[in-house]
Amino acid sequence: MKKYCTNCGKEMDGEDTFCVECGTSFSGDINTSRPRYRFDKEMLLPAIGLALSNTVPFAGLIVSIIALIYTKKHFGKGRGVAIAGITTSLMWFLIVITWIIIVCIKVKNR
Repeated sequence: MKKYCTNCGKEMDGEDTFCVECGTSFSGDINTSRPRYRFDKEMLLPAIGLALSNTVPFAGLIVSIIALIYTKKHFGKGRGVAIAGITTSLMWFLIVITWIIIVCIKVKNR
């Protein structure tokens, strides 16, 4: 039977007395059913940055850069999502700048 940490939901070996993921120690009570959902606080800021980069690219870029700096200080979790937010924001900036240049050229040639 698989055993899971009651705090973070990480699967554990039967002999463990503490969770190797979050450090929670156990006094015999170990959860034998996997938790349905575990909210990961470290992924919140990178996820917000990625979501914003698709709706408000400038805000998404700023939040994603902050998330990238934060993830470097805290074990690197969420780093890929922060980089995806930065990349998506820059892609939108490139699309908008290209569109502005094309419109300006067409207006000038009239």
